[in-house]
Amino acid sequence: FLPDGRMNNVDVRDNFSLGGQTVSIATSSNRTDDSISIYRIDAATRRLSNVADGVQPTGFVDPYGLCMYQSAQSGKTYVFVTDSNGPLRQWELIDVGNGRVRTERVRDIPFATQTEGCVADDATGVLYVAEEDVGLWRVGAEPDAPATPVSVATVEANDALKDDMEGIGLYDLGDGRGYLVLSSQGNNTYAVFRREGNNDYVGSFAVLADAARGIDGISETDGLEVLSANLGGAYSSGIFVAQDGRNIAPQEYQNFKLVPWSAIAGALNLESR
Repeated sequence: FLPDGRMNNVDVRDNFSLGGQTVSIATSSNRTDDSISIYRIDAATRRLSNVADGVQPTGFVDPYGLCMYQSAQSGKTYVFVTDSNGPLRQWELIDVGNGRVRTERVRDIPFATQTEGCVADDATGVLYVAEEDVGLWRVGAEPDAPATPVSVATVEANDALKDDMEGIGLYDLGDGRGYLVLSSQGNNTYAVFRREGNNDYVGSFAVLADAARGIDGISETDGLEVLSANLGGAYSSGIFVAQDGRNIAPQEYQNFKLVPWSAIAGALNLESR
């Protein structure tokens, strides 16, 4: 725990060049001072070190969602931050020396209403953004790509989606294939889309209670993450992690639930890595 402010969303990228070293960087949208917080991750100690070159302002009244992108073309690392009023803004992370990092604003991408969840596909150069009351969009993640989002799915056209559209994650099968998982908060489910092609809708799933283990189901999810790495044991095919906004059995504060990807793949007949 670091008492650094009201953090909203967080993301991580490896292979960032800082002071001649290759390091892992974590960033977060900080709603206390409306900034981007930047940390270096020490894998040996599992500690974070603040490497921001002072406060890195977003220019937003209320910075909301955040995700990162590492370009396969240039190797540069970027941060996207959404605003509670709609716009999305992109910055490049710059090594300024002395172990410090600053942000350099490169473009804005307009949205009509509130956005929060986003995920960038580093391999394909595509950014996916959840507009909460509308649906899922895609747009080029490179700073010189057209800032015109293309609709992937809408609440109006897909009965499986119920606003708000919230967190979104990417399950990587390799070779540009995989799945996008989107939180459909209004009906406590998660919609799955193909990573490749036109991002076709595959199906939806819910995470129900496990009474034997005393774990309730997942509901009212804002943030989520999906990882296809082999984490061993039940998670050898990857993991799905979701914020659980309401716990009723037992009654307690919100927490995070971990689900083996194999359980999701089995339910929807999906592939695993």
